Amino acid sequence: MAWSEVISLLTAASIAAIIAALATTVVASIWTGKIDLAYLLSEAASGPNELPKASLSRFQALVFTFVIAGLYMILCLKEQKLLEITQGPLILLGITSATYLGGKAISAQKDEAEKQAPPPKPDDPATAAKAAAYDATSAAAQASDQAAAAKAAAEQAQQAAAAQNPGP
Repeated sequence: MAWSEVISLLTAASIAAIIAALATTVVASIWTGKIDLAYLLSEAASGPNELPKASLSRFQALVFTFVIAGLYMILCLKEQKLLEITQGPLILLGITSATYLGGKAISAQKDEAEKQAPPPKPDDPATAAKAAAYDATSAAAQASDQAAAAKAAAEQAQQAAAAQNPGP
């Protein structure tokens, strides 16, 4: 056996040992409860009293990753060497990742739009009065901030004008 083959085998064994150690650490963390998998395939809940919803994009990413990794491992074990990964599986994994990221982007935009949307007007007169008072307070605070900014700008303009035209 040539030295290059020995070095290749030692390198492969070292990489396999590192991967096995990482996998063992992850499995042990899952087993002891440090890593919670309860909501692995669901998106975050939109409110405090709501349960998380299942995510098709997460499920697709998980299944495709395991299928492709499992088939690659079976083929490598059969051939007893590392095989070159063709473009087909990589393209499928890329499409899966793009689907997941697209779902996250849509979800984030929807959450942001819901945060910026005004609350619905209630039918209860007392609640409606509170909402109106809140709206008026918010408008007054904005007007106050704008007035303070305008006053500061006017003072700066007066100071600049005084600096340019020194008096007698």
